[in-house]
Amino acid sequence: MVHNSTHVLARCDQMSCRSEKGYDTPYDEYLKGNQYLTITAVDFSKRGLYMCNCDGEKACDVRLVIDTLKSSVRLTPGEALVMDLPVPDPVEVIYKPIDSSDLYGEQICTVAHRSLHCKPEYTHRASLSHPNITLTDVNMSDGGSYTIRDRKNEEDIHIYILIVTVVQSESERKPVSPVLPVVITGVLLLVLVIMGAAFVMKYLHVKRLKQEKADLEETIRLNLSEIDVDNGRRRANSDATAAEWLRQMVAVEKLIQRYKPDSVRRSRSWTNLYDIPELEMLKKKKAELDMAVRSRGISEQDTIGQWWSLKRPELNTIIERWRKFDAEPDVVIPAERCP
Repeated sequence: MVHNSTHVLARCDQMSCRSEKGYDTPYDEYLKGNQYLTITAVDFSKRGLYMCNCDGEKACDVRLVIDTLKSSVRLTPGEALVMDLPVPDPVEVIYKPIDSSDLYGEQICTVAHRSLHCKPEYTHRASLSHPNITLTDVNMSDGGSYTIRDRKNEEDIHIYILIVTVVQSESERKPVSPVLPVVITGVLLLVLVIMGAAFVMKYLHVKRLKQEKADLEETIRLNLSEIDVDNGRRRANSDATAAEWLRQMVAVEKLIQRYKPDSVRRSRSWTNLYDIPELEMLKKKKAELDMAVRSRGISEQDTIGQWWSLKRPELNTIIERWRKFDAEPDVVIPAERCP
């Protein structure tokens, strides 16, 4: 078994299996045909290509890749950030601030031939003590990510997320006032009281609106009942008025039919119910109808008005004839002598 094409890690034959420290090839498994290599302690130095050769011919190869480590470190101003270098140089340190929009960050330090080289602003605070790089006296502006990158293989080895926080001392911490819980409790109670009062007021308002609606509906119902009664009365009065007018019209028609012929006027054998002279009775009936028409505001376009406009001249003619008849002297008819 060969590592990176140059370093032989293990050998096996019919007699035994031999391997370097940190690697294992079980002989009994080899005899069974199960040839494999076990890396007992994996680290970044063991990354690379592993090849298996059998009788001088390549049997298989496997590339070992180790995932990037990530660590979160929380420090206070003045403390030191210690970063491990798990691989031999050359490596570089890439810094990216927390609020930076740069995807890659900037190189602040490099390690080559066991020597540390940093940008001027980090020179007095950065130091190398293999296998660690230490950044001392951190402050709030140092917060962000620090990436240890293998420059030879172009791989990120370890990423440190630094969070710098300020911790107040006991003397700087302000004691919590005992009044604050009381104030908060009072405010909460006040809010509850206001909410309860608002709920009660809303309930009473809704109840009042419902009562007003019920009262309005009752008033409307009573008004409709009164309107129905008034309409009934009006219809009854209208019916009674119509019946009265019908009686008046029939009476006038009877008077005209009875007193119009000359034979009735000459005989004078018919008298009215109250024994009133015919002329006075006719004039009284005409006056009653005139007054009824005027008092009720009946116009000539109404049915009754049209009827009266036709019958009134006839009644005037009859009255005039009877007036002349009353003015004529009585004719004395001598009595016949008995034989």
